[in-house]
Amino acid sequence: MNKLRQRALRAGLPLALLLATGCPDVRRGAQISSPDRSQTPAYLSEALGPDSFRWTGRTTSGVEQVNLYIEVDDVNVPPSFDQEAWKAIVPKAREIWKAAINELTGVHIDSWTRWRSKERFDSNRTVVHIGFEERSDSSWAGHTAVSSLAKQVNDVNITIAMRRPTTDELFSQEQLLMITLHELGHALGIAGINGATGHSSNDLDVMYWSGYWASLSGGDAKSIRALYSRLPTYTRRNQ
Repeated sequence: MNKLRQRALRAGLPLALLLATGCPDVRRGAQISSPDRSQTPAYLSEALGPDSFRWTGRTTSGVEQVNLYIEVDDVNVPPSFDQEAWKAIVPKAREIWKAAINELTGVHIDSWTRWRSKERFDSNRTVVHIGFEERSDSSWAGHTAVSSLAKQVNDVNITIAMRRPTTDELFSQEQLLMITLHELGHALGIAGINGATGHSSNDLDVMYWSGYWASLSGGDAKSIRALYSRLPTYTRRNQ
């Protein structure tokens, strides 16, 4: 959190809201058993306080069209990583959340991912930045920071470590997907604004405080749909 706050201050970002939350670590391998995760309950009321944010868009013919732009800093990826497999991580995590939101009848979300090494979005369109670091400077495998002013979200920054903070070993592709999926959940709005946790207390959910899963549970899907079914107190419209 301290590093994110220092970055925000150096960049001149407003600190009316600075959320820093994330995923401490992930499991090493697959679960021994496969519990039924489809029936976990929604947890939005425990994850959020009185304030919330989500991305909004223009409503046409009764459908709100939300356009989400993601920029990925891919210049520091270790050469030992399978580049093609690594580049599939963010789009895969993005599509998992997008599919859940798009089950709503009144909201449709589209999203695009660009790579910093090739092309940058217009600053008015880039709303989520994802950076991968060789090592975390804390115990977190991933964290998300949101800055805003006057209840308008200005920026969302996700930082993901590529090495396990406790042993320094490189995370696997599956583990990086788990972390990315968890952090994108925060970036989409399951976020602890103004002291709320931003997490589920059920370890079968992606948004449990330590990311264990590479797919959404029933509780994750129900919670993100509940969030996008209502008006937020913090917002930023993106076209």
